[in-house]
Amino acid sequence: MYPNLFYAFRDLFGVEWKFLRFFPSFGFFVAISFIAAAITLRHELKRKEAQKILSAHDEKHLVGNPATPGELLINFIFGFIVGYKFIGLFLSNSPLASNPQDFILSTAGSAPAGMFMGIFFAGL
Repeated sequence: MYPNLFYAFRDLFGVEWKFLRFFPSFGFFVAISFIAAAITLRHELKRKEAQKILSAHDEKHLVGNPATPGELLINFIFGFIVGYKFIGLFLSNSPLASNPQDFILSTAGSAPAGMFMGIFFAGL
């Protein structure tokens, strides 16, 4: 695995563009592998459908129903976590804030930001 795109482009294309040193390649190559897997899966499912191994069926989805209480609760919990941890990371004066991984895995956070984002996500 290449540490950044500079080395990948140097080995693959023979160019040495210095600005590519600032772009880590792990996420790039993970994204490329997901795209390749999705394309392969799509072609394979179409092939199986052409062989009559898989068959399609129609489903009706009702659009416009209000959210159920369970959906609102899930959205609130997700919003609370986002507000408590991620917004709390930027608002915190804790020494843990200098290391984001330690802060996210700790119990530190911002309860008001968590409540605000929870209510906001549930309202959406």
